[in-house]
Amino acid sequence: MLGDGAFNTRPILNTIASRGYIPIVKRGSRSPRGYGARIRDRAYDEVLYAYRNAGEGIFGALTVELGDRLKTRRRELTKTRTHLRIIIYCLKILMRWAYE
Repeated sequence: MLGDGAFNTRPILNTIASRGYIPIVKRGSRSPRGYGARIRDRAYDEVLYAYRNAGEGIFGALTVELGDRLKTRRRELTKTRTHLRIIIYCLKILMRWAYE
């Protein structure tokens, strides 16, 4: 799991690791206790961490295209709207790519 400095806290790193993921969090000045800074530093890979930009770009594009909030109260409706918006966005990208 790739993350920035916001994920570099003890509870978050422990949750990520307990679910079977290896947290790839950039070494920073904040060293959480519990998960272990040594474990975090051994798992860190500069080449792999460089791919974080691709994920940030995708989520940034979705936020720009779809907005950052959905005005729904029911959880199921929020999921449905989110999935439909992502499908429509992907179709838009495919159409643009196919006809360029």
